[in-house]
Amino acid sequence: MRNDAHELMTVDEVADLFRVSPSTIRRWIGKGLPHLKVNQTLRFQREDVIDWAEGRAA
Repeated sequence: MRNDAHELMTVDEVADLFRVSPSTIRRWIGKGLPHLKVNQTLRFQREDVIDWAEGRAA
């Protein structure tokens, strides 16, 4: 069974998750949204972005 919490997501997938545009996700990176660069491509761990968003909402 796959653990979705550690799933690597693209900018578009994170944007879909939060119902915002990809440019908003890129702006959030500047505000601390945790991300990785894999072969010069941005990737996000699902658990990390959800934790980050919950922390900002608090």
